[in-house]
Order: sequence, then C-alpha cells, then structure tokens
Amino acid sequence: MKCKIWTFTLSALLTLSGCGSSGEDWASKDPSALATSTNSFDIAAAWTQLNLTPNTKQMSTSGTCSGTFIISNTAATYVSSTDLYNFTTINGLYQRCSPEFANWQGLQYYNSVHYFKYQNFKLSNFLYNYQGAPNIWRAPANFPFSAKVGDSGLIGVLDNYTNANQTTKAGVEEWRYVIEQNTATTVVFNLIVNAYDTTTSSTATDYLSAPIIQTEQYRYVVTANNTMTLRSYDVERPDGFKVTAK
Repeated sequence: MKCKIWTFTLSALLTLSGCGSSGEDWASKDPSALATSTNSFDIAAAWTQLNLTPNTKQMSTSGTCSGTFIISNTAATYVSSTDLYNFTTINGLYQRCSPEFANWQGLQYYNSVHYFKYQNFKLSNFLYNYQGAPNIWRAPANFPFSAKVGDSGLIGVLDNYTNANQTTKAGVEEWRYVIEQNTATTVVFNLIVNAYDTTTSSTATDYLSAPIIQTEQYRYVVTANNTMTLRSYDVERPDGFKVTAK
C-alpha cells in the first residue's frame, strides 16, 4: 500500500483545498459563537463551486510535526465535451517533528489531477491521479444534495493503483462525510478519508476487514449560498503520527 499523506484531494483530495472568505469562520476561534443551523445545505453544489474556481489556503501545522502547508488547486477546465479536470498541489515544510518521527522533517510536496463529469450543473468525481498513479472510483462520488447538522454517509470507494496501467493494486480508499455544527447560518462539512492496507479488495465492503493505514479529515465551512472553504486538515496514522493544519 502506498502511504499517501495527502490523498487529494483530497484529493481529496484530496482533493481536496480551499481559500478566500470563510463565511463566519470566527466560530472556529470563539466557542461561544457556535450554533446549530437548522438549514439544509447542498454539499454537491458547494463541492462544485470549490472545484470550478482556483483557490489557495496557507496553514500552520501542529502535533507530531510543526511547520506550514500551502494547498492550492486550479480551476476545473474541460478536457472533453463532458469531462473536466483540475490540479491540486501541496507545498509544505515540517520544520520540527517529535524525535520518533524526525525523518519526516523537511520539504513536503505532493500533486494530483482530479477528473469530473459535469452534469446538471454539478461536478462528479470519477478519477484522480496521485503522483501519477490512478485512483478509480467504483461508482461516481456521491456528495449529498441536501444535508443538515448530524447527517453522515458514504461518498464513495476508490481502488488505488501503483502504476498508470493499473496492473498492481495499492489499496482501497473510502470517503465519508459528517455535517457538523458551526453557526446559525453555516455548517462544517467534514470529509473523512480512510486508506485501507489491502491489495485484494474487489467488492463493496470486503476492504473493511483490512487495517486502516491512515485517516484524513478535511473540514470545510459551507455557507447558505453554497460556498465551501477549507478550515482545517488532520491526518492520523496507527503508528502515532498525528498532525493538524489550520
């Protein structure tokens, strides 16, 4: 299994990145500002807006390693009449790590290319290439069209490969979400990415018996007009490595 510290986006990521006005992001700094919105939010539309526009987010890291990360992605553009793609890059520096993870100190650079279908004014992920290796969705990513605080669910499952011709499987990646409270008019979309250390999974759930090699959480503030802005990023591994960036 390739150990992907930044799956996106994200790719989710990574895939996964954001910037700009945070709506009411002061709620992340002032606990008294937290409230539970009763509104429904179109996460699929917010995800679409995020990927249709270029954005950049600079963050400081804490935990196992301290340093900085800049996550950025280009605007999605057409590669065919129906398919779009964009680029995500991670530029970072771990300036200091705890002794047992001292080998992680130094520059961190990752890149991925995300591909989407564009139908009914919504982007739907069907593939992303991480460091040149394909990650293929078993079914198109299913971001919710109407979600409230407390909602959760499966976005999709990917098969990861080590080479472009897909002859060697690296593992399985599962994307889930939880809608968390933020303010009376915004919510936090927590995108949770689990990477499973399996090279044989072929059905919808058989990967769940394999060990999780890494968990990432991308928390985005979502506003009533369907804007999505990255607030924080967390990564955790079974060996004790844990970093928060915000």
